[in-house]
Amino acid sequence: MFTWPLAIRSRRGAQLCEQGEYEKAAAELSGVISAMDAKAAAGRGAKKGTDHTVLIHAHRWHLHALGHLGRTAEAAADLRYLVAASNRQLGPDHASTLRYRQLLVAALWEAGDRTAAAAEMADIAARREATLGADHPQTVVTREQLAAMETSAEDLTFAFTNED
Repeated sequence: MFTWPLAIRSRRGAQLCEQGEYEKAAAELSGVISAMDAKAAAGRGAKKGTDHTVLIHAHRWHLHALGHLGRTAEAAADLRYLVAASNRQLGPDHASTLRYRQLLVAALWEAGDRTAAAAEMADIAARREATLGADHPQTVVTREQLAAMETSAEDLTFAFTNED
């Protein structure tokens, strides 16, 4: 099975992140992502293709490494992948999908696309309110972040984490 060595490399990349070796982790995980994409493009990928658990794992930890390295523009590709995969697997209102979208907001904001970031955050806030209620802590924090985005020309700080 082609994914076995890549699964080991993906886990190794996660371990490097946990040890604070973000540059090494980013390189290792980038290699895993590239290899899996190449095999899928050649028709030799796993049955799940773009939703393969090893690929999702690699993207999550790659995002984590890039965030710690301050490479948010590069992290946007991982975020777009994770948003799409989570949306397919879990649905648009699932907590993981919304979390990945909120991280994408951070990348958009830091890249200077403030209009797109605010529009994305407004949709996230509406979905959280519809699923969790207006008084839920996640809804309240999301609404507060949206208000800060709409009223502030200053840079806001967003944290890139790999926590569920």
